[in-house]
Amino acid sequence: MSSRRPVRAALLACALFAGVAPCPAAAQLRPLEPMDWRAFDPGTVVVARIGGGLFFDQRASIGQVEGRLVEAPGVVLSWTTGDEGRLVLRAIIHPRRLLRVDSVLGTPLPGATKLGSPIVDAGDNAIETVLRLTPGVATGGSLAALRYGVRLPTHNHRKGLDRHKTDFYAMLGGRVVRGALTLAGQGGVGIWGTQAPGYDKVIPFLYEATASWRAGAVEPSLALVGQAVPTQIRGNEDLSELRAALRLGRARFLEATLLRGVARYGPGWGVLVFAGVVVR
Repeated sequence: MSSRRPVRAALLACALFAGVAPCPAAAQLRPLEPMDWRAFDPGTVVVARIGGGLFFDQRASIGQVEGRLVEAPGVVLSWTTGDEGRLVLRAIIHPRRLLRVDSVLGTPLPGATKLGSPIVDAGDNAIETVLRLTPGVATGGSLAALRYGVRLPTHNHRKGLDRHKTDFYAMLGGRVVRGALTLAGQGGVGIWGTQAPGYDKVIPFLYEATASWRAGAVEPSLALVGQAVPTQIRGNEDLSELRAALRLGRARFLEATLLRGVARYGPGWGVLVFAGVVVR
């Protein structure tokens, strides 16, 4: 029990903030961090993942540059609490990004600077709350949930990788399990701050759809995640990624994801690798 206290203390601090302001929207370079529905499996207390990503031909709209992006380390912590495990509190942490510039696409937004290569900056750091709306279910059962959050701004946008704005969002989603097959999805809206002159905010539609197949300790999955912005503004464009993942293990797991950007400002392709643990 004592080994869980440091993790619980860190997540409790996030929870105090989450109680007064919703939770995190992913950075403009990346779509919203997908939900791991295993956090609602009965008996789950903590789900922790650490790893990173490498993305090729990644475009940064604010700085108007393109190159190879390294996003590491990345940490996602989930703490399940409340009556019958109805509430999940998550912290999403990306303290460092490094973009090695291969080409310049155009003129940066006002206030951003064309910097040399590589460009080093913080990633998206966020907290979120996910509230289960359905009664308690057995492991692998179906459920519905409300997810809402706030993504914290970077310290500035001069480096051209992301916006110095706070983003809010709310999504409804759920999971359905039929034998070894699991289908999950979410949809909702965000309130995204902008750096473009003449615009205060945009309201994107956020979406996520995932299908996975569990065969013992092996679980392949296919997912589509992204956002659709009605009015395309520099720094607030459509984002969409198709992700194929393989997860090995259950209480302790290794997960590798190959992704392909299917929107103009996504990466050409990339890979994510995470190791994690489920504490019950």
